[in-house]
Amino acid sequence: MRWTLNKTRLLAGKTDPENTSLWLPLWMHLWDTAGIMERLVRQWLPESAKRAMGFEREEALLAHARFLGGIHDIGKATVAFQANILRTLPEARQRLEMLTPLDCPEQNRRESPHARAGEAILLWNDCPGGLASIVGAHHGRPQSCAAVDDQLECWESNYYPKGQKRSGKAFGQNCS
Repeated sequence: MRWTLNKTRLLAGKTDPENTSLWLPLWMHLWDTAGIMERLVRQWLPESAKRAMGFEREEALLAHARFLGGIHDIGKATVAFQANILRTLPEARQRLEMLTPLDCPEQNRRESPHARAGEAILLWNDCPGGLASIVGAHHGRPQSCAAVDDQLECWESNYYPKGQKRSGKAFGQNCS
């Protein structure tokens, strides 16, 4: 478990396009976003909107908001995303490649943008489809069910280091 936690701390989440020495680890970006979501619910969201969403208690809404903020960019934890973003961060890439290869066919990366990958990952892990689709649409555009279904059937190499594959059920069971 500790090895996995240390490994995930090496994942990049954000970079400054003008100064690539400035970058934010993925875990920190997700943590920050979860905190912002909590603040928005507590201090900005009107009571009428909270009631309209059907949450009896604010704590339930806060839990959903923190979860979605903390998981919204989980698709950035894929080999396809990390191989791309870490091209601009050679020292960070070298540290991560000591633990796992970042080989990903260039032509496949376009098929797994991080929002789509995030929705697919959540569905794969039995997250309710409604919540997973919020992650898929977090840049303002919902993903098509077919594109999400195709992720592990057609673009598995975008998710795993070279030579590794997922075992178990396929995607698509929650996409109705």
